[in-house]
Amino acid sequence: MDLEINGDFPALARVLRVLIDAWPEHSSYLQKSFPAENSALLRHADRVAALIATLANERLPQICEDYRWTCEQLLEEELYFRRHDRYRLDSFAEAEREIYSNSEFMNRYVNGLLLSHLCWHNHRQVLRIFEEQFLPQLPSGARHLEIGPGHGIYMALAAEHSACASVTGWDISETSVSQTRHALELLNVAAGVRLEKRDILQSEPNGDLFDSVVVSEVLEHLEDPDRALLNLRGFLKPGGLAFINVPVNSPAPDHIYLLRTPEEANELITQNGFQILQTECAPATGYSLSRALKNTATISCIITATPAR
Repeated sequence: MDLEINGDFPALARVLRVLIDAWPEHSSYLQKSFPAENSALLRHADRVAALIATLANERLPQICEDYRWTCEQLLEEELYFRRHDRYRLDSFAEAEREIYSNSEFMNRYVNGLLLSHLCWHNHRQVLRIFEEQFLPQLPSGARHLEIGPGHGIYMALAAEHSACASVTGWDISETSVSQTRHALELLNVAAGVRLEKRDILQSEPNGDLFDSVVVSEVLEHLEDPDRALLNLRGFLKPGGLAFINVPVNSPAPDHIYLLRTPEEANELITQNGFQILQTECAPATGYSLSRALKNTATISCIITATPAR
């Protein structure tokens, strides 16, 4: 890949150079993901790359190696999905036993997924829509909640936004909470952000209401996403906004709940007490939406919703 086209995008150029050093054969894929003629896309990608470079710091070469390894794991899951027309795992207990309790696997997997926010068109598109379309809709003084904040990139963008008076993140894992806190410190936005070990499946509102909630790449990890959405709805103020990102046809080592079409994703949201305001579909890199639907390729469904009256 000719990185000279990214001369005006230094963070993107730096990350991609390190990645191609680690995985030269990935160049053709990256050319599809970063078309040189789309300057708006490259500007956004450069911002994402800067966030990732800050989080990675001196670990960037290792994270690039872990990204390659993660893609290899995902290919194995994709082959299983094609052969059996289902995800490999059926329960959270299986995911806990095979994936989450394996610290070496999880460390590499989490590192790889961090870089996916830059390299995969659908993940990058979700982030762009959140930053450029969702956050500007929030009222001044908004109380903002994210479920499963992970690397903290979405929380960091919310914390930097002028509308957000407070930003809270919940995760079921104390380790994940600590990792998110460290990430926010690296991004220099930890002050004023509240992180808690809390399970949305076991939580009751008790008057603790928010103007906005985010659940991104979480529902597919659950056996009962309906219950999670019902509980989530209870934490939103009337007229509050939910940013829900859930993939269809997206085999991964720890994915459990399979949605096959964007229509199924919309139905999951509406049947649990939400009114959909907008749905956008971001297909995997190299696919048009129609081709992704025809070939059952991964599509990220980005849904903005509000509690139904």
